[in-house]
Amino acid sequence: MTSRDERIEYLVERHTRGALDADDIIEFEELCQDPQVAYDLVEALAEQREWQRAFKKSPHDAFVEVVVERSRRAGSSGKFLRSVTEAAQREIDTRDAEPRLKSRRRLLKRGRAARRSFWFPAVLAAGLAAAVLAFAYLQKHTEQPVAVSHAEAIAQIISANDGQILHESTQSSAQANAALFSGTTLVSQSSPLRFQFAGESTSVELQPNSKLILKSGGTGKRMELLQGSVSASVAPQKQPLVIATDFAEAKVLGTEFRFAHEGDSARLQVDKGRVLLSRTKDGASIEVGAGQVAVAPADVSIALSMKLPAPWEQIDIGNVRQPGSVVILDARFSMRACGTDIWEKSDGFYFVYQPLEGDGEIVARVNEIRSAGEWALAGLMIRETLTPDSVHATMMATTQLKAKLRRRVTPAGTTLSTGPSAGNVTLPKWLKLTRSGDVFKGFLSDDGRTWTLVDQDKVRMQSQTVYIGIVGLTVDNGGLSTMLLDSVTVRDARKP
Repeated sequence: MTSRDERIEYLVERHTRGALDADDIIEFEELCQDPQVAYDLVEALAEQREWQRAFKKSPHDAFVEVVVERSRRAGSSGKFLRSVTEAAQREIDTRDAEPRLKSRRRLLKRGRAARRSFWFPAVLAAGLAAAVLAFAYLQKHTEQPVAVSHAEAIAQIISANDGQILHESTQSSAQANAALFSGTTLVSQSSPLRFQFAGESTSVELQPNSKLILKSGGTGKRMELLQGSVSASVAPQKQPLVIATDFAEAKVLGTEFRFAHEGDSARLQVDKGRVLLSRTKDGASIEVGAGQVAVAPADVSIALSMKLPAPWEQIDIGNVRQPGSVVILDARFSMRACGTDIWEKSDGFYFVYQPLEGDGEIVARVNEIRSAGEWALAGLMIRETLTPDSVHATMMATTQLKAKLRRRVTPAGTTLSTGPSAGNVTLPKWLKLTRSGDVFKGFLSDDGRTWTLVDQDKVRMQSQTVYIGIVGLTVDNGGLSTMLLDSVTVRDARKP
């Protein structure tokens, strides 16, 4: 096996484990000079082993066979077909010294014929077996296109519990199978709202407490995100699907991603494929690859970082002038964060979180806070929603050498704060925050074993799923402060 074959096998193995990253995709761009086609080739590689088994061919021959079959499936998308076929030709040309060259070129010729006639001769029973395998793969890994009954509808709701649909002068409850039209506004409340575009497998999940407008026209599909966030799996598009906020827009040809409207910025996380993110104000843009996160603020440079390890997510909540970031290594967190404060009736801060259902607790040691402004804080939070005025309980330490249990017991209500005052708490210090029903408790410790109760209070959270994690901010948006924490653990009381 040549080094090229070994690399292909390695990439296939990574793809089947879900570990393929942006650098792997870039390797394939050297073959076809087109990011989208490169990704399709990697998808083809994942099927390579099944095709190899069906056709009893070498890995390389099976790969070429898959590429040609992909060309046939693509129908009338001329640019895509040319790129894939040319990629197959270049792949074959690297093997000029091999005796199977003529048979491979025959495969390529048949692929070109398939572009014109849209059929591919079966290779006796093996061809049928391959078709069955391909169909099974597609059934397993893609959603089926939905059929919408109304001729003017562009999408259909798949699932919803308590959302709203606003179209023209009418308002109705969001229900499964409801038709959606260009100009429709969707509002999710305490649970996600999921819909799918008509005639294709593109599906979108509007996260809780979010709002967007659907549009469709000659330039393709467009979603305007007014509040909250969405995640999506986008089928290959002839024209880019555009999703926009006030601050940036993302152009998508086919990928899986999450896009969020966060205070004065937009955050894009790409799980699969590539997305072009452009800032609305000045057109500054950046290409975001699989496993990467980009934040586009209104007034500073677009920041690019790596996706957080599951189940952690990140968001800037409220008035945050510069986007936060974090590096997570095991249970060690190195954060940079800006914001206003967790105070009064609305908050502004950076939040690294994961979902929590029911009772639980979070523990961490705050080793150091390097303030970029007047003062900064780091701490632990359990929050009902990701809106600035949400109810919450937060156990924090500050550069003013104080530790507080802060909480907002009603949405948009006044924040309460109790605990050791300024000058009494030096770092490093262990923090713990617990939830048992509606009772939240904040603790301090010098060693992580013996705990002192700071205070406790009742905070009623009605949502089944809430958010638990690490917070950081620099008061009054004074710059990006650095927070160093370790021994971060989250315990879900439902799990052993």
